[in-house]
Amino acid sequence: MRDFFGKRILIVDVAVHSLRIFVVRQVGKYIEIDFHVERKYKEALVRGEVLVTPGRIADEIRACVARFSIMYTYVSVADITHDTYTYSHHEASNRVEIRDKLRAVLNVPSYAWSMHYIVQGITYTTCTIQSKELTDSLYTVIKQAGANNIIFYPRSQLITEIARASVHPMIHIVYEHDVVRVSSAIHGVIFMEQVFPLGTQVLRERVADLFTRANPTHEDIETLLRTYGTSEVTRTEARTVHAVIHKIIQPIIHAVREQRNASVMMWRNEPVKICVHGTMIEYKGVIEDISVALGEKIQTVDPWIGIINTQEFVPILSKTDSLEYVATLGFLHHLVHGAYMEPFDLS
Repeated sequence: MRDFFGKRILIVDVAVHSLRIFVVRQVGKYIEIDFHVERKYKEALVRGEVLVTPGRIADEIRACVARFSIMYTYVSVADITHDTYTYSHHEASNRVEIRDKLRAVLNVPSYAWSMHYIVQGITYTTCTIQSKELTDSLYTVIKQAGANNIIFYPRSQLITEIARASVHPMIHIVYEHDVVRVSSAIHGVIFMEQVFPLGTQVLRERVADLFTRANPTHEDIETLLRTYGTSEVTRTEARTVHAVIHKIIQPIIHAVREQRNASVMMWRNEPVKICVHGTMIEYKGVIEDISVALGEKIQTVDPWIGIINTQEFVPILSKTDSLEYVATLGFLHHLVHGAYMEPFDLS
């Protein structure tokens, strides 16, 4: 972390249908959270590379800036154009060579964030790409709302920060409201990523169709998903739910297998671990289906370890609520343990 001790930092996490804002300070080696709020919207905040409802974002930021003395503002945004490219130092050894390689494959103006790491004596550079149009639009909105020292980080990269300490390659299956991300990372740095429009909302909608009565409640759907795989669900119900889940998770299973094979080849047979983040952790039966299909145990991570002094404080979010804040909490891990990543313009 840079010179942030005692200074308030505004964290803004813009997802497709939600906005999460934290005001935090670093106290000692941990983070203290002074304020947090989440807003959920029926209408999308972001659609493709377009910021749809900037006024809602500006209002929330303006209120925080008026209430707190903010030194830095860290921002992430859900961007479907996110992509990841990895080069060894034999392919590209400096920023100019990396920029030229990226320009050759990208069709739209973009920003790139690069991170370097060494595995088995070879230096690699991973670049995460984000839409320039979306980033610049959001920067303008936040700046006009009164925030200063605005720093953008790619949302997908933040999610794996939670597992930065791992010395082995990890495949992260990240369930968000609208999408599922399958990301391979080492030392918390993504080197492969695939995104699917099969988030938890899609799963809930498909399961809702199984109810014989019209308009099942959110609680009905959640109860079925949380009890699936236990004795509370009959065998007939379990078979019906399994058929739906099996179909939804097939693209995810295929992506994990593909990335696992690539990781084994890239990292010379280093053991590859698989970890699930997001609200899907609450659905034990679904996790078990993924585990069985892959023939491998699935791990979960407590996102608060390393950023909050859990011996003295109870996290301000419940375990269940924390699962939806995977990118935001990844930001906190990055502030404490990460290195500053400055983007470069590829346009």
